[in-house]
Amino acid sequence: MSICMDTINQLNQAQFNGKAVTNALSYLGKRHESKGQ
Repeated sequence: MSICMDTINQLNQAQFNGKAVTNALSYLGKRHESKGQ
């Protein structure tokens, strides 16, 4: 039971980290575009 919960928590954490990375990349991309104009 606890092993399943740990796995689910790890998957949720990985998903959250993936979203954070995606948001950071899109933010950097927008900053780069605005600098170019």
